Amino acid sequence: ILSVRHQSTETTIANVPKYVYDANGERTKATNDLYVRSVSTRLTYQATKNYKIAGFIDRWWHKKGHAIGAGTDYRAGEQRDPRNAHHAIGNLKLTAPVTNNWLFEAGYSFAEFYWKGGPPTGSPAQLAEADLYTAAWYATAQTGDTALNKNFPDRCAYATGCTTWNTTRLQRQESVRNVGKVSASYVTGSHNIKAGFENQWGPGRQRKNTRNGHLVANYTNNLAQTVTVYNNPTIQPSYVAYDVGLFVQDSWAIKRLTFNPGLRVAWIETGMRASSMAAGRFAPARFIEEEKGLIDFGADYSPRISAVYDLFGNGRTALKSSWARYYRNYDGDIAAGAYGRAGERSESRQWFDMDLIPGTNNRTNAAVANCSLAGARIRPTDCDGVAQDNEIGVSPSGGLFANPDRPDRKPLNLQRQFNDEFTAGVQHQLMNRLALGFMFYKRKVDALAVQDRTNIGLSDYSSFTLPMPDVSKDPDVAEVIATIPQTVTVYNLNPAKATVFNVGLVDRSDTQNVTLYNGFEASFSARLPGGAMAFGSWTAEHALQQWCDTNDNPNGPLSSGQFSLSDATTGQNAALGGQYCDQTQWNYPLRHEFKLAGNYALPYGLDFGAILQSYAGTERSIVWNPAANLYPGAQRTNSETLVLNPPGSLFWDRYNQFDVNFKKNFRHNSKVLTLQIDIFNVLNANPIRAGNNNVGASLGDATTILLGRFPRLALNYKF
Repeated sequence: ILSVRHQSTETTIANVPKYVYDANGERTKATNDLYVRSVSTRLTYQATKNYKIAGFIDRWWHKKGHAIGAGTDYRAGEQRDPRNAHHAIGNLKLTAPVTNNWLFEAGYSFAEFYWKGGPPTGSPAQLAEADLYTAAWYATAQTGDTALNKNFPDRCAYATGCTTWNTTRLQRQESVRNVGKVSASYVTGSHNIKAGFENQWGPGRQRKNTRNGHLVANYTNNLAQTVTVYNNPTIQPSYVAYDVGLFVQDSWAIKRLTFNPGLRVAWIETGMRASSMAAGRFAPARFIEEEKGLIDFGADYSPRISAVYDLFGNGRTALKSSWARYYRNYDGDIAAGAYGRAGERSESRQWFDMDLIPGTNNRTNAAVANCSLAGARIRPTDCDGVAQDNEIGVSPSGGLFANPDRPDRKPLNLQRQFNDEFTAGVQHQLMNRLALGFMFYKRKVDALAVQDRTNIGLSDYSSFTLPMPDVSKDPDVAEVIATIPQTVTVYNLNPAKATVFNVGLVDRSDTQNVTLYNGFEASFSARLPGGAMAFGSWTAEHALQQWCDTNDNPNGPLSSGQFSLSDATTGQNAALGGQYCDQTQWNYPLRHEFKLAGNYALPYGLDFGAILQSYAGTERSIVWNPAANLYPGAQRTNSETLVLNPPGSLFWDRYNQFDVNFKKNFRHNSKVLTLQIDIFNVLNANPIRAGNNNVGASLGDATTILLGRFPRLALNYKF
């Protein structure tokens, strides 16, 4: 069987015009455009009566003209050329029922992804990326703001302003995942047992990264605040040496009870191959020998037990329950970036776009707090939107963050994160054509990796209070904030600790910081007259974080990063420490989702399908970065992020989407041509999916809305 596919999309962006004009008056589209072209084939060979070999391979090319979000200048979006985007997946499987009771299976599969991304061809940043340490290279460093910024019209093409401009990073990703698996099953009438071995290995998201200026400049409400400096250029050739699993599972029928025990034992090791990197703006030249065992977990035991009981013995009502432990999957670059000597690293430093006294975070012009005030510009380079070396503050790692023999981060008693899940439910066939189901899910995510700053404690902070900032820009936020105290306690780090803030960091597995999930699901499936099918479900759920076991920062910043709590659990940022660290102590509501779908065979062999989905909006954590001049004596050690609203108090609006599709198969002998037309968001709804949660002039502005009504035409030819 051979299949070919071409799929392309072009979408407009919230608060971004569809067309913009450059300095020469030429019109350019500011949309996200991409296409995917693929060729796949599937082969099956019956070698003998008892031996069958099947294989599959899919090769595709991916082009991305622009990848921008709301407020991102079109020249700062990522571009991917299909000539540098080579992706493929494939598998080969042997199936052999060697006897009436024994089944032997063996297989190999792979997935490889190679692509290169960077600023659009011909953009100022792309033209300057090879000219290191020139004025153009410094001036085109990636820059962002929490609010729309109109101060640099030569770098932002939108009259409304930009939140990201100049460029994006230049990166090359090379990832290959190989999987080998062997299993044997012994089957009898009431007892089935299966055992096997699985291994995964290969380069794990190798990264080659650099960026103009070797930093990202950060504004808050149009005022320069910090720069994030990097040890670019980096080559991070991480790999998975092995990810081995041995498993055994059984299915045992005892009268009306079916009992399914199982056990999986896993080991994983990752590392980094040797690499050589040139010197950068903030990093020395480096040659790094191969590093093994950056992650070395195992043996880790995953027991799994499930049972199904036929309540009345007529096959119409089943009680179901299970308990299982699942371990987190890792690829090579997770530990490589955190602990590898060749990993990409960064740190935040003070930057006000003004000259600083050497070796301090203090402005030379101490009388003027920021560039919005008269008299701020003394040097020609002051307040020009470019981060010069004389404007960048002290290193919180004492300048050692880019040293291959880094002192700043090590694993300590780190274990593999796991998730314990319990389920219970009932499934009942109400009538011949209608089945109902109800399930309860309970999960606890444990052994979370927590970063601990061993040189920092709560006694290293001094506190002061500020009035609650103005949030009237967003009425929904203002309504919530009005119900809580109107002062904010801010904690400022002792300046003497500034150069050791990022020294002596360890990652440890924590038994007190946990994520707790509870979910309920009710569903139905029905076969209607005329061959129609209908399905539906309702889900109520919430995931609550208890992340209070930390003494690093009493401000309670949001957790983010590769080894962060949120990245490893819900994907939703939450406070680590601070007053909102325990979400179970707040009135956090259940979030509801609804789905209804069906299909029907129309005359002339035409199939019709429809689906209605309703999702709860995502949570909003309103954050504030107080400006440096608000700190006592205008002396801010670190830029601090404060969460203002309690957990579960504010969400984006619910959104609904209705989709339909029509499909028709045209057959000629063994050849099949499938024509399908999909119409997404038929009702053309446009709710806000995500927006700006930063206090300031852009608070509440939409950054992502539901895609408007759009059709998709698909052709698939099999022969």
